[in-house]
Amino acid sequence: MNNDTSDLKKLDKIFPNLNDVGKSNLSNCIPPEIEFYVCGLSYPNGGGSRVAELLQKYGYAILIESDKNNQNYIVELTDKGREAKTAGGHFLYLKQIADKEQKEQERQNIKDMNEQRDLLMKSWSYKYRYLPYVLSFGSLAIAIFTYFKSDKEPKDIAPMKQELQEVKSKMKELDSLFRVDNLLKKDTLNIRRHQ
Repeated sequence: MNNDTSDLKKLDKIFPNLNDVGKSNLSNCIPPEIEFYVCGLSYPNGGGSRVAELLQKYGYAILIESDKNNQNYIVELTDKGREAKTAGGHFLYLKQIADKEQKEQERQNIKDMNEQRDLLMKSWSYKYRYLPYVLSFGSLAIAIFTYFKSDKEPKDIAPMKQELQEVKSKMKELDSLFRVDNLLKKDTLNIRRHQ
């Protein structure tokens, strides 16, 4: 597995050289400074067979043609391989997938939480569905009770009526005095004008 990890890091450097569409000859895509090893020995002719093996193993490409004598391996990227190339390589592609899965998990958690709240609200409204009717009936009962109870005149109103009558009579007196006073003022003004 450790060998695969180091080889996948090298594969990340090869991804930009592969064609997005169409066939790629691996002997032209592998830079000369990148070498692949097996059991301490380097692959002959740049390790095209190892690159082809890795690309097929992880589903990044399909092998179109292989010439083991010349070490020419021609591959074509799959959709997954194009995504990995766009992401920047194997490890960045895996990180991108993990990030997508994490975002999807967060969305799912939010959706589950909203569904749970919705269920709680529905159960509450079902549990207390008769509450508005009970409150309306109670209000109606209080209104009817108050209406029939108010037919009896309270004993404390008699003194209040008498006091109201006294205030009315005082207001009439003041109103008549005010009118007389206005008439006197008008008469004095008329007399002064005629003089």
